[in-house]
Amino acid sequence: MKKWEIMHAYDLEDGTPAAWALKISEERICQIDQTAQDTFDVSIFNICSGLIHELKLDCKSLASAKKWVSRNVDLEMWV
Repeated sequence: MKKWEIMHAYDLEDGTPAAWALKISEERICQIDQTAQDTFDVSIFNICSGLIHELKLDCKSLASAKKWVSRNVDLEMWV
C-alpha cells in the first residue's frame, strides 16, 4: 500500500498539516490540499508532461478525499 506524505511546506502557521502527496507512479503524483473552507481538493500532476489536473471536490474530510483518490486515480484520463 502506498503511503501519503505530509507536505510540511504547506503547513498552517500553527504547524497543522494542510497538504498531502502520494506518488501514484513514476510519472504521476497526487496532492490533497485543505482549503480555506476546511474542505479538501485533489490535484494530479504528470511529472513528464507538466500537466496538472485540479479537482475542486470539496470533500468534507481528508479521509473522504483519500477514498476518492483510491477509487479514481487509475482512470485513463489521469495518464
